[in-house]
Amino acid sequence: MFELLLRFTGAQALKILSVSAVAGFLAAAVVVLVNAASVADGQLASLRLGLSFLAVLGVMYACQRLSSRWLVASFEEIQRELRDSLSERLLRAPLRVVESIDAELTRVTGELAYLGSTLEAWVSGIMHLIFLICVTVMVALISVKALVVWCVTFGAAAWFLRKRLAEIRRASRGLGAATGALANRVQQLLDGFVQIKLDGELAEAVVEDILAAKDRVYANQGQIQTATTRTVVGAATVLYVLGRFPAAFADPSGIGLGPEEGYELVSLIELSMGPLLGFAMSTPQWLRAEAAARGILEVLDALGARTSPLQVPGTPPDFGRLALRDALFAYSGKGGFTVGPVDIHVERGELVFITGGNGSGKTTLMKMLLGVYPLDRGVIEVDGAPVRADAIGDYQALFSVILSRQHLLRRLYGLAQTVDADRVDALLERFGIAGIVRFVDGAFDRLDLSTGQRMRLAMVIALLEERPVCLFDEWTANQDPETTRFYYDTLLPELVAAGKTVVAVSHDARFFDRADRVLTLVDGRVVALSAHEGL
Repeated sequence: MFELLLRFTGAQALKILSVSAVAGFLAAAVVVLVNAASVADGQLASLRLGLSFLAVLGVMYACQRLSSRWLVASFEEIQRELRDSLSERLLRAPLRVVESIDAELTRVTGELAYLGSTLEAWVSGIMHLIFLICVTVMVALISVKALVVWCVTFGAAAWFLRKRLAEIRRASRGLGAATGALANRVQQLLDGFVQIKLDGELAEAVVEDILAAKDRVYANQGQIQTATTRTVVGAATVLYVLGRFPAAFADPSGIGLGPEEGYELVSLIELSMGPLLGFAMSTPQWLRAEAAARGILEVLDALGARTSPLQVPGTPPDFGRLALRDALFAYSGKGGFTVGPVDIHVERGELVFITGGNGSGKTTLMKMLLGVYPLDRGVIEVDGAPVRADAIGDYQALFSVILSRQHLLRRLYGLAQTVDADRVDALLERFGIAGIVRFVDGAFDRLDLSTGQRMRLAMVIALLEERPVCLFDEWTANQDPETTRFYYDTLLPELVAAGKTVVAVSHDARFFDRADRVLTLVDGRVVALSAHEGL
């Protein structure tokens, strides 16, 4: 947590720590004044000590409020900085890095919200810790033997706390992972609700999966709660047995302490009970917050570990041929799937189909051609010239892309100033969704559509982009037979006649004769080519 504060707020984190430490020191000073007042000689001395007590108490309260206010302000700054940092790093991170930490990205928002609920625990915890340090110094001033009793007492409590807090730390990490898994299961239910609703066995399996994820969350929460209770009760017991009981009921002279020294030690142990237990109670929140902060920092570091050029569309190059030469991409991990090496090209104005079984590498090949998957070997070429890293944005400006899991935005970002609303309406009408989706004030009024309707809307957006190369990944997978035939017999020929280059993933062999070439993939390799000769 402190690392998160330090990384995003710099010196502000040190100010918070310093003011919290001062508040803890002043809390110890209050104890000194109380002890002094108990042995003060005369009314005037007691009055002075009383006024000093009120002044120190007021300053301590002000420091606590100030540190709390600064911490809240700092956390608000962290939220702003984190959003900006995540956005920037997401834009620059390679697609595979983002895909590999998808679950962690989903969890970041929840973790950040949890951190906001622990702010007061951080301030009070720091105060309690500084108070205990200061009181330890005060005990040392009584006598060495009093310090030994004190250290044995609190050392035993610390040893007890160490084991309990390690258990809480493990449970806190498990809770973060379990919470993220539950959120993913629920999102899966929402995304596939219609399909799940129609299949009783599927619905039962999904619900069982959600309930199992929920049980893991509850199990971790229960483990944390149980460990917290055991921590507080155990620490209190240790303090009473080793600290308060001998000091209060044993003969002080038996441990080398005079009556006044014994009284002071008992008083300090008594006054330290609350702060120690307060520290013990806030520590589980610290550990849970520490796990949450660590998860946030790990996501940021993962996104920043490897960067790719910012994919900002520029001026697309004129081209006659796009190609992948000796191109290979390997998924990380043991036994990771590999696509390539492949040598393929696409001529301007061609219609090329890519086919193959599930998991053969079709979508990966398209992402390699797009340049969103960095090649482990080989190059992307435009008219025989390799695409430079600093020109990847211009290269990607060639493409309009529809993936099998297409994400839609309400607004036509980048097109809002040039798009013709009448043309948008005409395209919505042509694809049969005019009565379902409306284009109002530069935005679509709804996106809660069926999968097939979402793909039709994605096609509307792709056609509005008017880019020279179209990449379509199994667009007809959720379309009715009439729309499928319209796609192959009307839309794709129209795009080619208009000078577009089209690369489309297809499984429907009935329409393969419409293509100029068909590339067949098996286990990540191009094994067959029909129509034109040569790759």
